[in-house]
Amino acid sequence: MSSKGSSSTIRFSLWQTRVEDFFAGQYILVALDHVSGLKTTSEIWKKLESLYMSKSMTNILFLNEQFYGLRMEEGANLLDHINEFNQIISQLLRVEVKVDDTDKAIILLASLSESYDNVVTTLVYGKDKLKYDEITVALLENELRKKHTEDSHGE
Repeated sequence: MSSKGSSSTIRFSLWQTRVEDFFAGQYILVALDHVSGLKTTSEIWKKLESLYMSKSMTNILFLNEQFYGLRMEEGANLLDHINEFNQIISQLLRVEVKVDDTDKAIILLASLSESYDNVVTTLVYGKDKLKYDEITVALLENELRKKHTEDSHGE
């Protein structure tokens, strides 16, 4: 990649971070407006939970759509993708939707970009059952090996 290309990528990343920070700040201000008259941490927590952790069918449907529809873009960071995947799982657990360990592993593998097809095939070949933690570790180890190989060839 050219110096100009990497410079514009860095500028875009910085801009994107600033925009995300701005919106996060706006969400915090809105949340503070909702709890401004409350006195105890218990009252505040219950109010925020009722606003943002709704167990309504609409929220459950939305979270399931995020979970089953998550797709990693080609060239995206694997660790970021796994973190996003885990955040969605945590949100599902908070609304009491349980996801089987094998299903988590299969859905994660299915959500990866095409460049991971060979790795996915290797990880599932001959297996009767998949464990999410083992799949995640294997993917991250593969990514680390790939980066190490690229770095050693680049020197």
